[in-house]
Amino acid sequence: MQVRADLGGFNAAWAVVVGRVRGGLDRDAFSGINLGRNHRAIDAGSVIVTGSAERAGSPALALHVAAAAPDGAAVPVRLPAAAGQTPVDFLERVDRYVQAEPGLRLRMALGETPPAHPERLADIERELALLAEHTRNRRSGPLQCTVTHTWAAARAEQAELVRRRDALAALDYTLAMVLRETGRSRRYELATLLERAAAENAAGELSAATRKELLALLTPAGRAEPVARPAPRRLRETKVTGLETVCEPELAGGHPNVRLRHPAAAWAKVVRAIEPANGRGGYAFSGPFLQRNAQNDVPIGSILVSGHEVGSRRHPRREQVASLVCIDGDDHPLRVPMGSNANRTDLDFRDYVADYLTMPAAARAARLLDALYSGEPGPHAAINAQPDRERLLISRYADAIQNTIEALETAGAAGELPDHERGLEFAGAPHATAE
Repeated sequence: MQVRADLGGFNAAWAVVVGRVRGGLDRDAFSGINLGRNHRAIDAGSVIVTGSAERAGSPALALHVAAAAPDGAAVPVRLPAAAGQTPVDFLERVDRYVQAEPGLRLRMALGETPPAHPERLADIERELALLAEHTRNRRSGPLQCTVTHTWAAARAEQAELVRRRDALAALDYTLAMVLRETGRSRRYELATLLERAAAENAAGELSAATRKELLALLTPAGRAEPVARPAPRRLRETKVTGLETVCEPELAGGHPNVRLRHPAAAWAKVVRAIEPANGRGGYAFSGPFLQRNAQNDVPIGSILVSGHEVGSRRHPRREQVASLVCIDGDDHPLRVPMGSNANRTDLDFRDYVADYLTMPAAARAARLLDALYSGEPGPHAAINAQPDRERLLISRYADAIQNTIEALETAGAAGELPDHERGLEFAGAPHATAE
């Protein structure tokens, strides 16, 4: 489940949808998506850290959880700061929320959000109504306030209680929607079971159902479950993990096009489908080739795979690089690297590109933008560890991806995706079928 979020709803100088906590005391400590003035689609239950404009230290940082309104808009739920928390405590608290799954994260936010006190809210609303009637009738003499010392304080408390009530309602709704879409995972079920067991134990005695579920957690041998090992590098095709033919879900000819020249590579093609039956390497990627010494019309958001000769003359090797066709601020084409087969086998690289190919173009660009900041394996994963020149290049890539997302969303909203345009046309380029 996704919601629409922007910087305007957080009343802060900056906001980051945290994907990973790197460590530090300011904005650079959080790796993720930077929210701006434009709406961004983020996952419901995302962890968001904001900073005020006065100072960049820990007291100016605030932790939010993005809840969902029924209309799909994001409801920022600000979690209250713990008493006497240090910057390290705040980082550990953010990391604890990031590591939790969405359902458990929303449950944690519900537990930390203070209640709304409906009886207190009713008293304040009643006295404010009396104030309005007193002012309207223009009676002489002051009206004694019994809820708070001043009417301004009553209005401020009313606004705070209404905010808490709306936040709790949004968290309950979001938790129900997330659990309905993703199912109740094992971690969420375990946290709920332990919470119920603790409440029943404090009340006096565990119920039979709770005792049975707790006993079911023990393995027959009384040993811990083995830790899952990472998947080995694939050196040959297998029937169990073999990839079927994957085609692009959208009509690439209906997207806005850019004029792109052939890169400095042995070959380059726009990937329209992946056919494992054609073999390994570039033969598995099906699509039209780019013509050399010509301007090629390439759809924005398409995947471009190019083959390069790297290494020395005595020890040459072939390398394939996947890129996303984006546009910069001046609508000029820019190829943003997505990954290569330098640290992968040909099968792993093929499956990596196929995972992106199954997405629509806008979702594909959004995932690549997340990968630039979240540390996903790739050529530009850890931003803070790169030199200044590399950081500037990544910033340029991030801006280009953002412009691409806005261009694709604008084209989709304007209805510029005709169903009859199924071909990808190149300016004077014949359709080649062999690599």
